[in-house]
Amino acid sequence: MTSNCQIKECPTISCSSILSDADPGEVATVFIETTFKMTCSRSESVKLSFVGCKFPSNTLRSNWLSTNASIEELTLDRCSLSEIEDEAFDRPIFKETKKIILVGNQLSSLRKAMFRKVNALEEFTMRKNIIKYAELNLLEHVASTLTILELSEVIDDYQILRNITGGTTPLKIQILSLRGNAITMINRELFEGVTEVESLYLDNSKVEYLSQDALQPMATSILQLIINNNNIRSFPEGLFDSVLYLQKPFHVTIQNNPWNCECSMQWMRNLILTYPQVVTSVPVCSTPKENSGKSFNVATFCPTDTTSTAHDCDQSTVEVPETSELLESEAIELNCSVPKTILQMSDSRRVLSKDVHFPPRLHDFYVLKTEDQSLLINLPDLEEGVVLLWFDSDDVDRSLNCAKNVKHSYLLQGIDPQTTYTICLLNDNDTSFVSPLNCLAVTTNPTYEASTWLTNADKSAVFLSLTVSLLLMLAIGAFIAFVLIWRNPSLLRGSKRVMLVKRRNVDAIVLPKGVNVDEEKRVNGNVAYVSNKMYEDGYITPLPPRPIPPRRERVSRVSLQSDWNSYVSDFEHSELLDSWKTTRLNSQTERQKCDAPALPPHPFIPSVSMTVASTDDNSVYRATV
Repeated sequence: MTSNCQIKECPTISCSSILSDADPGEVATVFIETTFKMTCSRSESVKLSFVGCKFPSNTLRSNWLSTNASIEELTLDRCSLSEIEDEAFDRPIFKETKKIILVGNQLSSLRKAMFRKVNALEEFTMRKNIIKYAELNLLEHVASTLTILELSEVIDDYQILRNITGGTTPLKIQILSLRGNAITMINRELFEGVTEVESLYLDNSKVEYLSQDALQPMATSILQLIINNNNIRSFPEGLFDSVLYLQKPFHVTIQNNPWNCECSMQWMRNLILTYPQVVTSVPVCSTPKENSGKSFNVATFCPTDTTSTAHDCDQSTVEVPETSELLESEAIELNCSVPKTILQMSDSRRVLSKDVHFPPRLHDFYVLKTEDQSLLINLPDLEEGVVLLWFDSDDVDRSLNCAKNVKHSYLLQGIDPQTTYTICLLNDNDTSFVSPLNCLAVTTNPTYEASTWLTNADKSAVFLSLTVSLLLMLAIGAFIAFVLIWRNPSLLRGSKRVMLVKRRNVDAIVLPKGVNVDEEKRVNGNVAYVSNKMYEDGYITPLPPRPIPPRRERVSRVSLQSDWNSYVSDFEHSELLDSWKTTRLNSQTERQKCDAPALPPHPFIPSVSMTVASTDDNSVYRATV
């Protein structure tokens, strides 16, 4: 049985034509364990392929491969598989698998549990197998590793493709190949989950219509679009705007489609002429008859004898005079004053022979919108188109462009940023005549790097906002400071004119000018901030302290601790007691001698005295004005 498997080159193994009389998984396991590990002993992984093999019940079951060799790539080509169980790739040998290829099988559904353990998968390819069901967010388990997705001849239902590429889980796919499918309509919803695609292949997929925003999800990343051999007759105008706006390399191939080269596709012709590097090969028209077989470069999209416009515009129901009548009938006359220098010329009589007259300005001719790389010009609704001419006055030869048979609005693309353009309307029947009143001058927006972050129009509003914000912050700060000091007076201790008095709570007293509190003093065990020095500033005069009344000697057995809570103690009169009394009287006499005499009060300013009252409970410092 091992003859059905062979080593093409290490580490590639191909097993073919293993029919129902043997299990292809068992055959491959035996070959790997016996032959491959001996022949390719240095190989750390296996690239395994099955071609024309038939698995039991046409099902790839769990544990179908029993080897312990790591599988790097797995190909199942024409193996008639009708089902792949959810656990088929759960074994550790598939943990490093980078590529899975399924070709020519009979699978009817794909479930996301199939990719649950394939944590390193980079490429998933499926060909020639129409799928009837695909689970939403099919590839969410490999969203962070999968970079190549190929589904060729697999999709014939819009919803199936949307479940794979348009799910809510963003995929990091860079190459998306959808060749050979049946996808009639391409719109934005199909690509909501593949925002990093660089190459998109839609050839041979029976595509008939692309919506204008179809490429927007991948606009920042796409570099190549292949859409050959489909049934596309026209593109909606602006299909490539989101891509071209970024000014990056971008190529599109649109060969072998039945293009209808009428006026609605005039913009595509202009795109090919303006950006020859975008459309690498010029497509060929199929219809109408006069353009059949002609390339876009030579076909006439908007003949002057038709009423079609450069845009896909509806005919206006408002009756508007023909352009030729507007340009010729109501001419404006103007008498010009001639300078003296001109009067001295030999042909001055010819200059003065007639007045200046020119057609009036068309109504509703103005710039409607200015973008970085485009200008939207608004025109009145005319039954007959006019010629639109625009150029940069600094570089006329390079920038001169025109568009014929223009009506309604027109989008100028591919213009330079921060450049002044002149835009004029011409008579469609006589392109040599330009009315000066039908010309506009407009300056395009600067690039983002060159634009100013603050314009003059915004300065007043910004400065007003900053001023109001600053005043509001100052008001809030003052209010917060007031509340904090009101609730916590002790915060004022940083000022030398504040005295803290400790009773049951700490209170703050603001002293008069000239009185400072510098040091900490303890009185009866309570802490207060008082001044050891009194400074006079010309009108503050401290008064002498209140004299202390003499204490009466009490020759009783009542304790000096309290008059209310007393106790009686028996003791003898002794010489020690007499000595103590004598010492106490002497100390009091010396203290009174040291006290400074009272100063006379100031004749005009009231005096300030500072006294200390001593009580049994606490000490109070009072400042009196």
